[in-house]
Amino acid sequence: MIDALARYGGNIEAKTEEGVSTLHFAAQGNHPKAMLHLIDQYHASIYTVDSQGKNAVHRAAYFGADYTLELLLALDKANIFPNSLDCNHNSPLHYAVSSGMPKVVRILLARKADPYVLDVKGRSPLSMAKTLQLWNIVELISAPTCKMLIGHRPPVRKNDGKCTALVLYFLLFTTLASYTLWQDWSLWYVFLCTSELLIYLIVSFKNPGYLSPPTTTSLSVCSI
Repeated sequence: MIDALARYGGNIEAKTEEGVSTLHFAAQGNHPKAMLHLIDQYHASIYTVDSQGKNAVHRAAYFGADYTLELLLALDKANIFPNSLDCNHNSPLHYAVSSGMPKVVRILLARKADPYVLDVKGRSPLSMAKTLQLWNIVELISAPTCKMLIGHRPPVRKNDGKCTALVLYFLLFTTLASYTLWQDWSLWYVFLCTSELLIYLIVSFKNPGYLSPPTTTSLSVCSI
């Protein structure tokens, strides 16, 4: 359809009065094939912005277009998109939060989008999520890096159920040890069981640690 319109005089580079391009429409409509065709065959720039400084990623994030968002981020070799700002200093993460799109938020966080960058009204994506009571997004942003990247529970967590497991393990150990001594079996077995219990106690309460998220620098496409 794009090729047919171009053959009959359609202007692929045309924009609306607000500066919205065909690439922007393909991005917000979640049409990765159409967007890639515009880029490959008509050399459309992925970094083009509208009159408000919004690029294709801003629009994809607002409309929850996860397929085109992933494609744009993959094509962005300079890693500009995750923290690009429009003329109101809104990042793609601002738009994803304002629309309540946790899947898009996860994608942007995985590409090191800054959840604390402020817009012209002094709002960060995290504060917006709290104001809108989007607690699933608040938890997602506030979690350690591993949860933001792969959606698993963070490595540092409560010791839920460990006390019960330890009591059961200790009862089993004392029962087996008493039976072993009563049967006059080798003391080496008791020694190995004791060592196993001690190692289990150590690893159960030792903090495995986690990687700190790297600092990021916000980029703006609007001149001041």
